[in-house]
Amino acid sequence: MPSRYRIVHVMASTDGVMGGVEKHTLALCAALAQKHEVHLIANNQYRQYCDKQVQFHALRFGHGLFACYSFWQLVRYINTIQPNIVHSQAYQATQRLKYLQWFFKHIKFVATAHNLHHVDVYKRSDGLIVLNENLLNSVESHQVRLIYQGIVVPPKASLRQIGTLRYQLGLNKEKPILVTIGELNSNHGCDVLLKAMVDIDAQLLVIGDGVKKQALHDLAHTLAISHKVFFVGERDDADIFLQLADLCVVPDLETDSSLTVIRALQASCPVVATNIIGFKEWLSPALLAPPNDVSALHETLCATIRALATLKANYLPIFLRAQQELTMDYMVQQTERFYFDLLECT
Repeated sequence: MPSRYRIVHVMASTDGVMGGVEKHTLALCAALAQKHEVHLIANNQYRQYCDKQVQFHALRFGHGLFACYSFWQLVRYINTIQPNIVHSQAYQATQRLKYLQWFFKHIKFVATAHNLHHVDVYKRSDGLIVLNENLLNSVESHQVRLIYQGIVVPPKASLRQIGTLRYQLGLNKEKPILVTIGELNSNHGCDVLLKAMVDIDAQLLVIGDGVKKQALHDLAHTLAISHKVFFVGERDDADIFLQLADLCVVPDLETDSSLTVIRALQASCPVVATNIIGFKEWLSPALLAPPNDVSALHETLCATIRALATLKANYLPIFLRAQQELTMDYMVQQTERFYFDLLECT
C-alpha cells in the first residue's frame, strides 16, 4: 500500500454542534493525518475541534444563492489541493459533491452513509462506506464497504477508582447499576426509561445534560424513584461509568446512539437498546425493545437484570471482538484499504 495519500474530507454540518457525524469525521481525519496529508472542508465553527495536523479550510454551507457560492468554493478548494480522494461525510456533504465528479474525473469520490436518510444520493459515489449492516442492506452501490465506527480505547479504570466513584455517588453495592448516556432532549427517550424503572430493584445513572434535565428530575420525583436515579450531569470521563455499570441502556426514540453502544462494548458492559439503533447486529434480539414503549422496555430490563451473570459470560466473545474491531486503529486500517482498492485496483 502506498505510504501517503492526499485526502480531502467534506463535512457540511452548519450549527457547530458536535454530534455523531461530527465526532466521527474529526476523529477519522486526525487519525488519518498521522500518515497521510489530510484536509477538512467544513464550517468555520469546527476549526477549534480540528487536529493541528489536519489542514482546515473554512466554508459556509448555505442554501439558495449562497449554495451556488459554496459549490464554486468547493470546486476551487479541490482544484487547488488536487487530492487522490474526496471523502464526504453523510447526506448533506455528499449532496453538494455529487456533480463534482464531472469536473474531477481523475479523483475518486468516497462517501460515508451514517443513517438511512436519502440513501439514493450515494449512488453517484465511486465508493461508499456504511457503518452498520442495516445500512449495508439498504443501499445500492457497486463499491460498498462495511467499516464499523471505531473509537480510541479509553484507559481501564482500576478497582480503586471504580470503588471510589461508587462511594462518591452513594451507590448500593448489592443492587445492579444501570447507566444511560446522552443529551437529555426529546429524542433521547430518558423519560421512557424512567417510567420503565418503576418497580425495578436497580440503580440508574443518567450521564448528560440538556433542555429536559429539570423535567426529568421532576418526573423521577413524581414516579417516586428519585432515591435510585442519579443525575450525574455532563462528564468527560463517561467511560469509567460504563466500566462501573452492570448494564448500559440506550432508550433512543429517533437518534442513533451507535457510539454509546461501541463505548459500552469496549468496556465489556452489556447493552439494552431500542431497535432503531443501526448497530443492532452486535446485540441479541432479546436485548432490543421498540422505541417509546414503556412496558416493553420494562420487561426487557427485568429479564436482562435477572440474567446478568449469564449474559456477561455469553457476551465475552462479543466484547473481545469489539476490543479488536471497534477501535480507531482498525477503522483507519480498513478505510486506508478501501482507498487503496479504489485507487489502485479499479
